[in-house]
Parts: sequence; C-alpha cells; structure tokens
Amino acid sequence: MSSQAPRTAGPTHSTRLAPPRVPPLRGELSLRGLSRPEYTVIPVHPWQLENRIRPGFGREIAEGTIVILDTQAGAFTATSSVRTMMSADAPGLMLKLPISVASLGAARYLPVVKLMNGLAGERMFRQALACDETLADKVHLCEEKRWWGYMPPTMGLFDEHPRHLAAQLRAFPPEALRAGSRIVPMSALGVLPQGKHFLSELLGADVTEAEAIRFYAQTAALFLEVALRLFKIGIVPEMHGQNCCLVLRNGVPSSLLFRDHDSVRLHQPYLDRHGIGDPGYRIRPGYGNSLYNETPEKLMFYIQSLGVQVNLASIMESLAEAYGIPVDALWDITETLMKDALRQADLPAPDKERLSRLLFDAETWPTKLVIRPLLETDGVPGAMPSGKGDGHNPFLSPADRKR
Repeated sequence: MSSQAPRTAGPTHSTRLAPPRVPPLRGELSLRGLSRPEYTVIPVHPWQLENRIRPGFGREIAEGTIVILDTQAGAFTATSSVRTMMSADAPGLMLKLPISVASLGAARYLPVVKLMNGLAGERMFRQALACDETLADKVHLCEEKRWWGYMPPTMGLFDEHPRHLAAQLRAFPPEALRAGSRIVPMSALGVLPQGKHFLSELLGADVTEAEAIRFYAQTAALFLEVALRLFKIGIVPEMHGQNCCLVLRNGVPSSLLFRDHDSVRLHQPYLDRHGIGDPGYRIRPGYGNSLYNETPEKLMFYIQSLGVQVNLASIMESLAEAYGIPVDALWDITETLMKDALRQADLPAPDKERLSRLLFDAETWPTKLVIRPLLETDGVPGAMPSGKGDGHNPFLSPADRKR
C-alpha cells in the first residue's frame, strides 16, 4: 500500500524487510506514476486490508491519499503475537501491523501515540543500561525506532480512525543472534503443549529433575538480578513472558532480550539520581496510567505481578508438573534469589528495608486482576483491561500466615 501521508512519523525501511520485493515494487510505482518523495510505501496485513482499510478508508482511497498496490510485501511467519510476524526474507527482523480485532478485551490496532511512547521508552531504557555496566552483557533490546503511522492533520494522537493504518519494523540486536545463541520467549517455558515441556527440546529429550531445577535456578537468578538492577535505576520494562525473552548461549541462560518498549514503567526520583529525565510519555488527558509510579512500592508491583506471579510462577508450575519437582522447592529457590537481588541492589537504605518487608514479610501481595476487569469491559476496546487486588504472599508458607 502507498499512502500520501500528511504527517510521517518514522520511516519503515521496507527495502530491508523484503529485498526480493524491491524491483517489482519500484516497477509498479513507476507504472502508476507514484513518486517516492510524495508517497510512503507500507505493508498492510491482508485481513486488515479487506476488513478495515477498504471499507473504512474509502474517502482517502477515492481522493488518492491512499493507493492500494498489487505488489505483495513478502513472506512472513506467524508468531505468538497476533500483530507481529517474522520476515522470511530478512532474518532478525519482525513486522508489527495493526489488526482491528479485540483480543483479551484489547483492540489490536497500532496507535501512533503508542509508537511515540515506544521511542521514549526505548531511549530511557538505553540510558538506564548505561548506568550499570553489569547489565551490558545481560540485557539486549530490540530496536523499534523504524515505523510509520497514518495521521491526517485534522486528527490527533487519540483519535480512533488513524490507529488502523501503521507499521513498525523491529530489529533484533546482532549480539543476541550470534552463533550458539537461541532466543526463547519466557512464556514458552510456562506451558505444556501435548504434555511436554519445551526444556526437553532445549536440553535434550531426557531432562532429569536435577537438570530442570538447575535450569530454573539459572533463569530465575538472571531474571531477578536484571529486574532489581533496572528497578534501582528507576525503570521496570515488560517483565511478562511475551515480551521478555531468554537468550541461551550453548544451552545456558546468559542474557535477557526485551521488546515492545511503549510500557517501560518508571519511578522518577530514582531516575533523577542517575541523571535520567522524564521521558515525556504522551498520556491521554483524563485517563489513568501505569507508566508513572509515585512510589517505589508502586513500581515494584510490576515485578511482583508480571515478573514473579505471571512469568516465573508459570515456569515453576509447568516444570513441577513435567519433571516431578515439588513446586515449593522452586518457590524457595525464587525467594532466596529475590533476597540476593534486593541485597545487591544499590537502593536507599530506608527504601530497601520497606521493600524487604513488602516482599518477604507482608501477609499479602498485590496481584494483577484480569478476568473480572475483562468481564466488566464496556464501550470501545482499548488497552487490555486489568486491575489490582490482594493475594497471599507466595514467599510465606501457610503456617506463617495469620489465621
């Protein structure tokens, strides 16, 4: 598709995405008399083209602002994310496109404001990494700076219409793709498809209980160290298993890879201590947000919920079922590693004491609610509905809890 864009937010560099498609694309542009300076060429998902663009952008198509091309964008492989596809022509690149369907109560379009917040989040994330040299070899970031979003001059960042036409090119860092490395979304370690655990494929068919425990301990140690080192600088990125990936080096967990940077949450006083300013996230007026957190405890919530209760807990439960490991033993390992990570974090002493009580002594932990907010959703779908509640502290045994 070619669009005569009144406002272009960022180039998609589509020639990198599918090099074999460039000659026929240039030929069609020449045949139609479409100049590259005037028009921007972007890929569109076939489903989106037929179900949203043709019926919903009729005026732009009639006026010639949008021209639907015949040239195909390339071959792509589906991923676990409905909007994100892996390029078959360019290894190491992913394409993220809006698809106007609702999944878990969230509309899967691609708003320009999210893409702009992604730029701000990635910039802040890279600044944070520069504050701790230990993180240099333990954290990799996908580059998500190349994108384009349709934005007519008569509409704003929070209008619904432009959200259905955008594209983002995601590039994996070369250091995570070198020989001997393998990238595994952590969510792949928290499920048992056909009753089998993915660890058996990673390490070999005959994984023993001891090997599974060792692998989990290595994974959790890396994950919690990175989480707390970033926390003490003042940020918590996406810690759930969809956007946090494990990088294995010769079968051993060696680093983490993060993607989707539009929700890098922060506590500004900690950022100020490290000379990092407000990223300038764009927040819809009158709506709450989870990006800015006034207290360390509010920021820690995202490690407790998405990091431990969603990501690590699902891995523990699946490993316990697959390899006959007592799940309490894995929770004991997690508690020990969490204490080590908090102890090593360079936090103000009063904050560290409060966080220690919050994590290890409090009877309850805050939990992230999904089902009830999803059932209570009313109106136009937006971000995935969620809420906060209270649950038991997973580091307290039943005997330790108050009756």
